[in-house]
Amino acid sequence: MAGLPDIIGCRKGRFYGIELKVGSNKPSDRQLWILAQMHLCGARVDVVWDRVEDALAVLKKGHKPHKSIRRWVKKVERQMEEENADDDR
Repeated sequence: MAGLPDIIGCRKGRFYGIELKVGSNKPSDRQLWILAQMHLCGARVDVVWDRVEDALAVLKKGHKPHKSIRRWVKKVERQMEEENADDDR
């Protein structure tokens, strides 16, 4: 399915999604939207460029996702609030 992270998995009861990029490639809006949705469901997610070490860091406790994902999390949260407000009317 288009937009899913390159690496999806579970480890010690935790769900992960990691999008891999090379050079100056950037994740698409759809990829960021999916990562934001996963993050809101409790997954550890991130976009990683070029370095295996960065991908492995996502597995560690306390890892913060890339700022582009954090922005999308806020967008998705606003969309969900608007949908809930529409449902209440």
